Amino acid sequence: MRADLTGANLSKLDLKGCNLSAACLAGCKLDGSVMRDSKFAGADFSHASLRGADFRNCDMTEANLREADLTEADLSGSELFQADMSHVSARRAVLRGTVLRQTNLDHADLRGANVGLASILETSLETAQLEGANLGEAVVRDLLRESKKS
Repeated sequence: MRADLTGANLSKLDLKGCNLSAACLAGCKLDGSVMRDSKFAGADFSHASLRGADFRNCDMTEANLREADLTEADLSGSELFQADMSHVSARRAVLRGTVLRQTNLDHADLRGANVGLASILETSLETAQLEGANLGEAVVRDLLRESKKS
């Protein structure tokens, strides 16, 4: 059964270690929530507010984060394989050591983000804003010219 939390206000909750794979969290408010060490494979976070949320070491394989607000969120060490992060606002977010493989980052705002030590592989960054982003020691390989998911 797929959890449907569309539009719910879950701000400042401690949900670490939860399994919300395939859950619908579209338009949800998770500002300041602690979600680390959780599973969100196939979850829908489109249009969600995740400002300052702690998503460290999460499985976000095939998650839909399209147009989500990840300002100052921490996704360090998370797996974002085939995730849709197009049009996200991730200003000053921390993606240190994150694996972004076959991820759609088209039109993403990553200004001031810390992406150091991340693996960015086979990913689309069309018109992504990277001004002031820290890419120190990141592995960037096989960038795509256009996304398969737009």
